[in-house]
Amino acid sequence: MSQKQVTLLIPNYKTPDITKICLRLIRQHSDFNRIEVMVIDNNSNDESLAYLKTLPWIMLIGRKWSTLPLQSTPE
Repeated sequence: MSQKQVTLLIPNYKTPDITKICLRLIRQHSDFNRIEVMVIDNNSNDESLAYLKTLPWIMLIGRKWSTLPLQSTPE
């Protein structure tokens, strides 16, 4: 099969209900021969991340926020 024509990028941050609805509708109304679905999880650490890991038809990209303290600029 040739390359996908469309890539859907879906951000997620602690929105499990909305994300489930969104992905369910995409799954019901999309031609997966033409599209790919990527979900970017912004370090949710909630049930939405566990749910996303159960979906073999998406590409899950996990993003972690840096916990380093902000550096002040020298004066």
